[in-house]
Amino acid sequence: MVDWNARISVEKFVVLSVFRQYGFSRTKLHGAAKSYEINKSVDRKRTCMQYNDSDTPIAALKSSARDFVSRRGWEPFHNPKDLAIAVCIEAAELCNIYKWRKITVEEAKTKDMLEKAEGELADIMIYVLHICNVLSIDLTKAVTQKLKKNEEKYPIGEPLRW
Repeated sequence: MVDWNARISVEKFVVLSVFRQYGFSRTKLHGAAKSYEINKSVDRKRTCMQYNDSDTPIAALKSSARDFVSRRGWEPFHNPKDLAIAVCIEAAELCNIYKWRKITVEEAKTKDMLEKAEGELADIMIYVLHICNVLSIDLTKAVTQKLKKNEEKYPIGEPLRW
């Protein structure tokens, strides 16, 4: 489990160190720290501060993706059509890693191949999260419902029907 207080303390230390580096006074630093605590630590569990699947809720990833887009003012460009196209492009880039190669799972897990795949999968997931944000889709609910439909469509022990 993640120790949120430790993460917040480390972040606050880093922010204050940067502020000091640029010559902020003690009063300004204290005000910045309070502002930082109010703006960041209160909502910490909704941000992407966790670094693995077992501890990171999808809501935190969606929130981080939303914040990323918002801080850059990209909302006007994030419509369902363009985001769907972006997912396809990133998926094609993932396919390109393996194109024309006969690769075993062990070969695909080499450091170089794994880094490339992780990068492309992250890009795909980020665009999927953007689409979910734009369309207000609950991704966990959608995936769960789809898995249930697939269980019914493909029962265990029966041959595949196309």
